[in-house]
Amino acid sequence: MKNTICKYFIIIVIITAFCSCEQEVPIDINEIEPVLVVNSLFTDNKEFIVTVEKSCFMYDTNSTFLNNAVVKLYENEVFIKQLQLLDSGKYTASDFIPQVNKKYTVYVDCDGFNSVNASSKLPEKFTDTEYKIITDGYTNEYGEMFNLLKLKVNSNTSDNYYMLEMCYDSVYSQEFNFETQLMEFKYRNYPIVIYSDNIFLISENQILDNNSGRYQIIFSDKTFLNTNFEFELYFQNLWFDTDTIEIKTIVTAISFEMYSFLKKRDAIWSSQNSSMFGTEDFSQWYTNVENGFGIFAGYNCYVDSI
Repeated sequence: MKNTICKYFIIIVIITAFCSCEQEVPIDINEIEPVLVVNSLFTDNKEFIVTVEKSCFMYDTNSTFLNNAVVKLYENEVFIKQLQLLDSGKYTASDFIPQVNKKYTVYVDCDGFNSVNASSKLPEKFTDTEYKIITDGYTNEYGEMFNLLKLKVNSNTSDNYYMLEMCYDSVYSQEFNFETQLMEFKYRNYPIVIYSDNIFLISENQILDNNSGRYQIIFSDKTFLNTNFEFELYFQNLWFDTDTIEIKTIVTAISFEMYSFLKKRDAIWSSQNSSMFGTEDFSQWYTNVENGFGIFAGYNCYVDSI
């Protein structure tokens, strides 16, 4: 009888020892007040659209789009018009065409938020460039063959900012459509990864070494300390027959605001501490939206075929 009682007593002691009490501990988290987030990249051949959202906690699943904002557009400080709601936080001036070298400003007001504003210019389209491609004209340190692109830029001023992209035009390819569960065959532009061993471009684009490619190369006249300059880029041929496919070069004149945003983006993406999945602190990114976040910037594309 005593042995039975001792066994039960020992079992109760062991169970009690492994049981723990739960206690709610309040954690004081400083919630940051949401602010307006305004985004617009505008040019002269696309509909002028401004997207208005609110900042939120990273894991917030609620919609961030704001449909009750008042968005006013000014040209050289002169009121032009109030933008109309299109859908899901998108406001448009459908009949408005921005003019080159004029300053545009948007003022955004929304109940419950501080007013914000942002300004940028539409840069002049840049067409004075010269190209030359040398097939297999470059060999890297691993013995891999690349096509060499020689690009010459002629500029009249020293305050220009550029973004260079390349693509194979109308490549016939197959893609799987997840909605229809069918393989589709269609023509599409195939972006080209661009490499460089130019020390100025490597520094400008936050490239860690010349074996790291980019789909976009950004630079300015100040990069080369000259309004007329020439540099070399290289790229690989892909699996398809490139002899029958045109190569498109897209030289985009970008505003200082867009240039600054891309520079900061590349710096963050090149950082070893960056996850590259959008979890970085907003404060790390460049913004020209006063009292808020986002980017409001002009650009102008010039597309040429080689």
